[in-house]
Amino acid sequence: MALRTPSDATCERPHATTFSAAVHPARRGCTDGARERSSLSEVIIHEDENFERALKRFKKKCEKAGILSDLRKHRHYEKPSEKRKRKMNAAVRKNRRTRSA
Repeated sequence: MALRTPSDATCERPHATTFSAAVHPARRGCTDGARERSSLSEVIIHEDENFERALKRFKKKCEKAGILSDLRKHRHYEKPSEKRKRKMNAAVRKNRRTRSA
């Protein structure tokens, strides 16, 4: 998460600040050619806006983009066999829930 100053932000108001956070390229479903680029989730704070409200908007935007879950998922390397086992266990749990309901 980066906090940019008004000189870095491109907006029409002179006293605006921007929050930004990068999204992992694999999370966005990009092709291999676009993997080196990363998009940003940005929220512009205007001078008449409350800081806490802007922070709340930024957190919601990051949650929708899946930035934190992506970071947790990529924190440690997961072997392909572990990934298959995790997905299979999740499918078994889901199937068990749907049959009992």
